[in-house]
Amino acid sequence: IATGVVPAAVEWLDRAGIAGLQQFYDTGYPLDADSIVLIDVDGSTAEVARDQAIVERVLREHATEVRIAEEQADRDALWYGRLNAPNSVVASGKGFFIGDVTVPRDRIPEMQEAIGATAARHADGLLFIAVCGHAGDGDLHPTTFYDKDNPLAASALQAANNEIIEAALALGGTITGEHGVGTEKIAFMPRRFTPVEIAAQRSIKTAFDPLGILNPGVMLPEPSPDEPDTRAFGAAVGDALAGRLTPDPDAPLTAGENTDVTVNLGNLSLVVGADATLAQINAHLAEHGVYCAAVPTTGTERRIGEVVATATGTERDHIRHALLGADVTVLDGDAPARFGAETMKDVAGYDTKLLYISARGAFGALRTLIFKIGVDLNNG
Repeated sequence: IATGVVPAAVEWLDRAGIAGLQQFYDTGYPLDADSIVLIDVDGSTAEVARDQAIVERVLREHATEVRIAEEQADRDALWYGRLNAPNSVVASGKGFFIGDVTVPRDRIPEMQEAIGATAARHADGLLFIAVCGHAGDGDLHPTTFYDKDNPLAASALQAANNEIIEAALALGGTITGEHGVGTEKIAFMPRRFTPVEIAAQRSIKTAFDPLGILNPGVMLPEPSPDEPDTRAFGAAVGDALAGRLTPDPDAPLTAGENTDVTVNLGNLSLVVGADATLAQINAHLAEHGVYCAAVPTTGTERRIGEVVATATGTERDHIRHALLGADVTVLDGDAPARFGAETMKDVAGYDTKLLYISARGAFGALRTLIFKIGVDLNNG
């Protein structure tokens, strides 16, 4: 990822997953490997050749073995085990639970270690935990297997799931990257979000569903006494929904006077204070040989928070596609909140950060912004 190559697929399978699949068919995967990564690159003939060379170089620096599919049949053979993993889970006849957590891409090894430690701690109630997932997104699916007749299985499964989610949060990740909160992960919402952040999302729900009849009892926990009054925020959401939102021209667009700029090459992410100027940000990006589609290269005296809060047209489109997270204030009392994170996938709660794009301070001010970045492979 840090080289700038963004493959069409980067799939991960750990040692337990490899061994589990091997029980059903010969995958050809190395049984002594801690994990395998399956990578596809796509594009024009020239782009594929370029990306393949970069991927192969990086893999040979770190992997014990590299296999390259020269023909479609070779590719099919490499992917067969991973693509049939769901069938193998069901065919095992064992009890199983499929998890879903996301961490920043450069924290995947630590997350894998945490899952392995969890499996070892609960070996009396569980058979094993196999991990597969989408390594290019940092989205991992720990699949926990257990014996249905083991009286310790239920408590071990619950404890293991809790520990895995807590580990993801500790690594800057989130409680779900694809599967959603539903009812299963409601209990973790207060761990993922502060009372302010939950109250703001509850106000969004109320604006869309004042009678509470749309999918009740899902995602949001029961109201807590710690949740502040966010009626002004909710009213702004309602006005926007009705097409009558009129931002206060004197509303602050940014808060905190944060001008810090941090480039994370391992995750290809950018964390910037909302008061940093475009000139400051572009200087940091150039220094690291990366770009951010959300950061214009003209009007460099503007602050990035102002750009996000007032964006229109293609500028707005670029921001929507690149924005991963935002530290903001919520209109009521200017309470601080964070929506999103330095993760490529996050479906915990509502995607509240998007409200602040082009809102001109109607929902609150921007403090810090987190964006995706890329490496220009054609520039040096």
